[in-house]
Amino acid sequence: LPRAVDIDVDGESNLYLCDWRDGRFKYAGDGKKVGMVQKLVKKGFKAEKFPDLKKMGNEELVGQLAHASAVRRLEAQREILDRDGNQFGPLLLSQLGAKKDTESQFATIFTIKQLGDDVWHKNLLNPASQRSWDLISKEALIRAGGYFKGAEFPQDVSFLTRGLDSSSHRVRLQAAIALMEMGGDAKGASQDLLKLAASTKDERVHHHCIQALVSIAEIDTLLASADQPAARLALQCLHIPAVTSPLIVQLATSEKKLPLIAVLSRLYHKEGEWDLKSWWGTRPDDRGPYFTPTIWSETPAIKSALENAYPTLSRDGKKQALELFSKNRIALTDLDLGEEDPFAFALMSPDPTVDQLKVLASAARDQQRDWKVRLEAHQACMRSELPTALREQALNLGSWLSEKGETPEVNREVADFVNRLILQLRLKDLQKIAQEEDPQTSRVVWKTILTISQSPLVKVNIASKFLNLAKKNPRQEGFFLALADLKLQGFDAQIENAINSDNDTLIETAKHARKVIAEAKAAGGKLVAQLAPAEATKLAMEGKGDVQKGKEIYTRQGCLACHAVDQKAVQKGPYLGSSGSKFTRDYLIESILDPNAVVAQGFQTELITMKDGSAHMGFVTREEDGAIDVRNIAGILTTLEEGEIKQRDHHANSMMPPGLASSLTTRQFIDLIEYLVSMKE
Repeated sequence: LPRAVDIDVDGESNLYLCDWRDGRFKYAGDGKKVGMVQKLVKKGFKAEKFPDLKKMGNEELVGQLAHASAVRRLEAQREILDRDGNQFGPLLLSQLGAKKDTESQFATIFTIKQLGDDVWHKNLLNPASQRSWDLISKEALIRAGGYFKGAEFPQDVSFLTRGLDSSSHRVRLQAAIALMEMGGDAKGASQDLLKLAASTKDERVHHHCIQALVSIAEIDTLLASADQPAARLALQCLHIPAVTSPLIVQLATSEKKLPLIAVLSRLYHKEGEWDLKSWWGTRPDDRGPYFTPTIWSETPAIKSALENAYPTLSRDGKKQALELFSKNRIALTDLDLGEEDPFAFALMSPDPTVDQLKVLASAARDQQRDWKVRLEAHQACMRSELPTALREQALNLGSWLSEKGETPEVNREVADFVNRLILQLRLKDLQKIAQEEDPQTSRVVWKTILTISQSPLVKVNIASKFLNLAKKNPRQEGFFLALADLKLQGFDAQIENAINSDNDTLIETAKHARKVIAEAKAAGGKLVAQLAPAEATKLAMEGKGDVQKGKEIYTRQGCLACHAVDQKAVQKGPYLGSSGSKFTRDYLIESILDPNAVVAQGFQTELITMKDGSAHMGFVTREEDGAIDVRNIAGILTTLEEGEIKQRDHHANSMMPPGLASSLTTRQFIDLIEYLVSMKE
């Protein structure tokens, strides 16, 4: 089914499948028929004809509650409830004692519950009838009672607390749910719920025990048991001063502060009121714990308690506390954590830890901070080699594009990320981020994937893997935004596939990419590879190019992997931000067409052989304090210990390979030269 939307079954075992065939994201009612319902019948299966329930006698009708068809059982229930319920009590109770299968017992018990309280209480919940309980499903009995809210069980709730001790995990689950539904009427059950929560390995049972504790809200019991994880999980859901005030007192006096910090961090915010407009959309915000974190009356007191507790923690405890603050989306800028500012430590760290990375990423995306500080925070994130750092780095850039747009500073940082050719080793991680994150973050990552797929500095077998990923009909807006940014040709099928989708935003983004790429294609010409060097040089010397288009080509070709054009960016190979002042036009043309003609001073190729037999080829970018930084052809930086080096050999050739302009049209080559010439001091 192209766009499956529903499935149903009738009382004769026929399946009905529905799909929104030929429909789109929006339906304008243009007269075209859309959607299809298909009936599926199992070959060779002969179902009995669905009976006329209204013509059945009471006894025969009750017998239908034991039928194998769920539709038949449901329709029989409805017919019973449409008739005079008083005449069905004895028949249903007789059926309950005779039929042992779970389906029949559920249907019968739920029917009894809806007949009226007389049959329910007198015959099923009357303590004098306990001998009959062994004959019926405890799971169905408890579930029916909990499903229809009200004072369904004996007032001492012992019936349900006994259910919590059942050997059946299904009965335990239904007992916890029923206590949750009873809420304040189930006072006295909290200790039993805490006991079950601590012992069960069933996540559903554990979850509903916590929800029942929250619903019953026996605060004194929970506070007295705050050393138990289940009690703390319940307390952190109770946004009332009677909970927060005692917890703050406990935090001030307890030696084990982190568990209490976890509870108070969750209570720092509460869920905001729905404004009748904002909701999940097509890309849910899954950061949690609240969709709209909102401060409330107790936030100032909680804030003060957390600030007072933080300096008393051990170094490891402080790290864990920072993780809790971050997890609960408490902005560090809102907290006064004393002289040991975690952000300052993270900013200075040469290799940020996991908790420091979270602090830095939070600061980089914090719109309340100074922009310069946010830039520093992101650049510190870029130093991290942790597996999780890649997503945080991309999210920083995506949030900036959404917030600020394509400013020069944002574009610089995006270009630095996109042209890190070391990311050729992270294809799966890049793919996951591109598919899961918001359109602007996806745009940055897809731009990286596409740049690597086109880069002449990347080995063909690796570049082809990146290209194959891009050819698999991506459905993210970010992919088409990146195509438009890079003006990449060769993706007509992918664009057409998106235009034929049912997502209006995706359609418009794909159409925009098609238009931009077509305009760029129309301004092309012969490839540089088809011309003799002298002819290409002559055209580039005489032609007048487009600086902006040249800048785009410079980025797309991966030149930034080795040549920065901004003094504030990471410096790698020869700096080209002032290439128009330092070099003549013919020198720049020759350097690209024949990189070995003149090698810039200090950037000669070196082959460094290590004592362990490994070898590194590249140019040296730093040599101090007993360490050497070597950048290879892919722009990847490696730090070598001088004491581990066996031999250093100098080569006359340039690290820059020939043929970098071969794939460019003559118009694109002229634009690139024009851009380099325009870069003045």
